[in-house]
Amino acid sequence: QYHCDLPFCLSCAVRKKKRFLRRYLPVVRSWRYVRFLTLTFGTHHELKKGIQMLRNRYHRFLRRFRSEIRGSLYSIEWSKNHHLHLHCIIVGQYIPQKKLSEVWEQVSGYRVVDVSIVKNVKCRLDYVLKYVVKAPGGLNLQDLGYYIREMRRVRRLGSTGVFFRVKPHKTEFVCPLCSGKLCFSCILYDDELDNYDVWKPPGT
Repeated sequence: QYHCDLPFCLSCAVRKKKRFLRRYLPVVRSWRYVRFLTLTFGTHHELKKGIQMLRNRYHRFLRRFRSEIRGSLYSIEWSKNHHLHLHCIIVGQYIPQKKLSEVWEQVSGYRVVDVSIVKNVKCRLDYVLKYVVKAPGGLNLQDLGYYIREMRRVRRLGSTGVFFRVKPHKTEFVCPLCSGKLCFSCILYDDELDNYDVWKPPGT
């Protein structure tokens, strides 16, 4: 089966999300203190410029908590009202919400900060990845076209600290006949049918 891997293809979105989950889920689960954080950045009609500004403010925000936040994985949402939100998973030490709000207001001018304890790691990580693998819902055709055009060559998933440059998880498959490692598929001979068949690893 062939895949286009275009940025907002609905058919490829599931594959991309699974790939990201395999890569980052073990890292998140290795930390005891995991928080889900949402930062609001107001209304921005110029999407690409707004995203650049939001990322700049976010990195300033992280520098203020250099010793407390050991890493973050984030995505950016552009709602139908043209509001920008940054959703992220952070690991490290506990930080009071009041302090997070004060620092975010100092670096961005916006105070709305929502922080919660992550109980279901996979569910929260899945939520962050939702804004990476597909276009936001609720947009009219004009805004959707604008969003797709502006997001070309724009990194939709950001990582810092312990999440930065995490290597993809590679699954090894073993041949049921010779116990050798398989890359994609191998040819099996079926004695009963007296022919050859292609055996593919699960998930391919």
